[in-house]
Amino acid sequence: MDKKLKLAVIGNPISHSKSPEIHQNFADQFKVNIEFNKYKVTQDNLEEWLRSFFKDDGRGVSITLPLKEAALNCADEISERARLASACNVIYLKEDKLFADCTDGHGLVKDLEENLNAPLKGKAQNAKNRPKLKLNLYLRLSVLENKFFLHFLLNLASSLSPKHPQLGMHKSLICHSFGWA
Repeated sequence: MDKKLKLAVIGNPISHSKSPEIHQNFADQFKVNIEFNKYKVTQDNLEEWLRSFFKDDGRGVSITLPLKEAALNCADEISERARLASACNVIYLKEDKLFADCTDGHGLVKDLEENLNAPLKGKAQNAKNRPKLKLNLYLRLSVLENKFFLHFLLNLASSLSPKHPQLGMHKSLICHSFGWA
């Protein structure tokens, strides 16, 4: 049997996270052998925990609140997306170095535009603001720390729900991930 790919999700609180189940489901679909656990990690033990995890054959970590900003300081290299967002939601080994990236905004925008056919381009009233709006939206989605913006996201999901009933699930996951469900 192939060696399991060791993965984790960390945060505080973390007990509500469904990441292990979601990732296991995807791994089963693609016949990938993974071990995905959740760990309560604080800012005080973050760097030590990460170094230990990767030293013990860990391959990748999903990072949730409130560690997204602090985790940048633990990485050896940082992607441009993470640098722009001043936060990361994943750290993984890349050429024996800890690499931090921020896929939150990119993933949500891609899901809305490609999978749900709900393009965000052209939503600004003034054509001059479109690139700025998309960058602003991307950066805000990348961080997702601001509850006001979370309410905006939920309202966006609600407004698109009649055309895209799949968003009901996304709205539920957003609420759940913030402990609001």
